[in-house]
Amino acid sequence: MTAMDDTRLEEISRAYRSQLGEAPPAVTDAAVTAFRARGRQHAWTGARIVLLLAGAIGLLLEVPVILGGSAHTSQDVAVLHTALSIGFLIAARRPERYARGMVPVAMAAAVLLVLPTASDTRTAVENGVAELSHLPVLAGAAALALGGWMAPARRHRRA
Repeated sequence: MTAMDDTRLEEISRAYRSQLGEAPPAVTDAAVTAFRARGRQHAWTGARIVLLLAGAIGLLLEVPVILGGSAHTSQDVAVLHTALSIGFLIAARRPERYARGMVPVAMAAAVLLVLPTASDTRTAVENGVAELSHLPVLAGAAALALGGWMAPARRHRRA
């Protein structure tokens, strides 16, 4: 084809497109978007249930330690676990708003709880009941890590 043919072909294409009018709405795009949103919603349902359970169980385990007059160090740890448990309950209630912010904090807490246990397994086995109190934090962190990134990021308007 020559340059003249290409130019003529482009003119014909433009004329044809102008006669067709606007393109029909992209139904496929809307369907794919709805399907993805539905998948995120189902994934979040499971994560929200785990967060709700982790928060409730964490509160049940730690509030008696805070109120029971245990050693100061135990109360400090219980206060932090309780704060995380409350965060899990809030994230379960409104994940689109709070889950993303909780992920780094919960993951850091989970890693820092596991490190001493992993380094001294004999003591961890001897203190098995005490180590069980960490399970709500680990479960909540896992739920946030698996579900927290599924929520679409909010876009802020620039002023």
